[in-house]
Amino acid sequence: MLAANCRRATQRPSIVTITATVLVVAPDRLLRESVAFLLEAEGCRVRQLVALPTAGAATAPFDCAVVDEAAFARGANGLRAWDGLTRPAVLLTDRCKDGDFASGVRMVEKPIHGAALIEAVRAVLG
Repeated sequence: MLAANCRRATQRPSIVTITATVLVVAPDRLLRESVAFLLEAEGCRVRQLVALPTAGAATAPFDCAVVDEAAFARGANGLRAWDGLTRPAVLLTDRCKDGDFASGVRMVEKPIHGAALIEAVRAVLG
């Protein structure tokens, strides 16, 4: 399988940019800025927030969200707060566990591998 994923040094991968606006939500500034940088390098427009917006709060339009699990309030009912998000989303998590997230949400385990995050964002955008 490794050989199938290898490219010769002279071959360049095809570059297909993601033309979407992505909301990145993470309390940790370094994580938030790193994710934003990676997405911007792929062609995304990025908006950053420290915490999930409250229900009914006005937010600028976005196509999908990338949310660190730490953005959920400790007192919230697990990840049920996720249901308030009305766009496709990717959850950044320390451990992937089935059943702990809303259906249709892609999960990416931390530490984040850039390719895995980009693949997940492309998948939720369809």
